[in-house]
Amino acid sequence: MKFKVLTILFMAILLTPFANATLIVDASFEPNTNGWFSTGGWYTTAQQSIYFSELINPEGGHISHSNPGHIVYTNDISNGAYTIEEGSYTILFSAGNWNNAQFTGFDITFAGMGQGLATAYSAQSPALGTWNLWSLTWDVDSNSSFIGNSLSFSALALNPGASNGALDGVGSFSSIGNGFLVDYNGPSTDVPEPSTLVIFALGIIGLASRRFKKQS
Repeated sequence: MKFKVLTILFMAILLTPFANATLIVDASFEPNTNGWFSTGGWYTTAQQSIYFSELINPEGGHISHSNPGHIVYTNDISNGAYTIEEGSYTILFSAGNWNNAQFTGFDITFAGMGQGLATAYSAQSPALGTWNLWSLTWDVDSNSSFIGNSLSFSALALNPGASNGALDGVGSFSSIGNGFLVDYNGPSTDVPEPSTLVIFALGIIGLASRRFKKQS
């Protein structure tokens, strides 16, 4: 019985994935907090509701407003707590489409890294009067020129003509936070090849088996 338990334990260790994802920022998306500034101004929940089919905005509080040429930005969303280092960074926030105009697109930059450098990108334009969750991921290698940068963010509104866009925290779109989120995955650690792990585990199991047989 002990031998079977030990075998199961070692197999579980072999099959356990190595993960080190960490939510490092959950910053409120509000004017005059966390360095946020919007050249297009801010709307309260009550003010924005008539443009969003009476929907409450995801985070609550205020949302940013953008017409083409407006920019929403912060110089450091972590307030000095973090700088860019080797690993993978994913940012998450909400984008909204006012129901009185075409949705304006945004050119996103995080820590100096443009969205064209993102390795993963989920930013579907929301329908009129609705919100969508947006996320972008950047991989930073050990010799990247972005290492040491502060966690700045900017969203430049692009589409010409009569277009409006809005940004907010994730709110109910996410179960891991409420505001503007930054998720960090550290660099992969070197682990033995699977064959090496198997040989090691079988050796330990063999020694344990001999010990249990002597005791029985």
